Amino acid sequence: MISLEVPLPDRSYPVLVGAGARHRLLEVLPTGVRRAAVVTQATIPVTVDPGVEHRVFTMPEGE
Repeated sequence: MISLEVPLPDRSYPVLVGAGARHRLLEVLPTGVRRAAVVTQATIPVTVDPGVEHRVFTMPEGE
């Protein structure tokens, strides 16, 4: 699994990429986080429950 930091003008946030990332959501979400996003592909269906408000975004292959 790879962790990439996305810098924004007023804050930043990590993006986790790789096999097994969805199984580590509870351990890697910062304390106090209110929501999360999960990005996947149609050929990689996921079922997640990160314990916070979340959305799953399905992207086309190769994106």
